[in-house]
Amino acid sequence: SELASLMRSADVFALPSLYEGIPLVLIEALACGCRIAATALPGVTNGIGLRVGDALSMIPMPALGNVDRLAPGAEDGFVDDIVRALADALDRGALCGPGGELPLPITEALEQYRWTSLFARIASVWDEAMGEA
Repeated sequence: SELASLMRSADVFALPSLYEGIPLVLIEALACGCRIAATALPGVTNGIGLRVGDALSMIPMPALGNVDRLAPGAEDGFVDDIVRALADALDRGALCGPGGELPLPITEALEQYRWTSLFARIASVWDEAMGEA
């Protein structure tokens, strides 16, 4: 509850990661009303990034020397890109309305990640599997 409270008090959440699968923390940050600045990882660009419009400020993926390590000399450019993405997110202003409500496109984008939606998908697969058994 402390983390959720902290995230609700923030305007922007940053995830300048070099390696993630599906970064669920971005969904949590959006649900708390944060704009997000995140590295252009596949789980971001092909996942939540397709659904949240300008709530996401993309940080270009830097050159890597390994799966999760910057290539030599790439740090300065990566830091500059992070600064630009954060400035862009901050310039866009608050994500939530004056009453704290999320914009409808964000609410709709997050709907599939709610526990009730997740359970419905799991139950559907389970029912189908049991029908085939």
